[in-house]
Amino acid sequence: MGTIKNPNRLGQDLFMFQINEKGMLLPMGVKGTDYYSEIDEYCSNSSSDSINGAGCTYNALTDKDYFKNLPK
Repeated sequence: MGTIKNPNRLGQDLFMFQINEKGMLLPMGVKGTDYYSEIDEYCSNSSSDSINGAGCTYNALTDKDYFKNLPK
């Protein structure tokens, strides 16, 4: 089962989306979502914050090297 296998980490194998007031489904981390930050505060390879990774969905969808650069 997928939820039993690790890593089960935001931004690595768990990704978040948000439905805005117009009913549009947005990848978390895009401007206008709860976990958007100009400085990637919610999507950082060096942060150990429990909410880190919540804003990585947009990056995972748009950066072709995103999965090659994940922390080990």
